[in-house]
Amino acid sequence: MTIPYIVFARKYRPQKFDELIGQEHITNLLKEAITTKRLGSAYLFSGPRGVGKTSCARILAKSLNCKDGSTLSPCGNCPACLEIAQGQVLMLSKSTVLRTAALTKSGRFVRM
Repeated sequence: MTIPYIVFARKYRPQKFDELIGQEHITNLLKEAITTKRLGSAYLFSGPRGVGKTSCARILAKSLNCKDGSTLSPCGNCPACLEIAQGQVLMLSKSTVLRTAALTKSGRFVRM
C-alpha cells in the first residue's frame, strides 16, 4: 500500500487567517469585512507566485461557506470546508475569465 504524494505547499497550506504570514494587511481587511458583514461582491487576488493568493482565497471561501455561517474560524469538518480544503471547488483563473469574455464578444456564447 503506497501513501499518495501530496505537494509540500498543499500539505502545509494555512487553514485559518491567523496562520497566514506576511499578509497582515489582507487578512485584516478580510476579517473586518466578515465581522462587519460588509463583503464585496467579488475579490481579486493578484501578485507573484508564492505570496498566498490561493491560501487567502480558500480561507475566505471556507469562512463564508461554512455550516456555522460567516465566521472567522471555519469548522474545517463540514462538507463545504472539506471540499474547499481539498481543492474540489471551482476556481477561475485569468485565462478562464478572458476566454469567457472572448466567447461573449464573438457571439458564440449568449447570456440568458
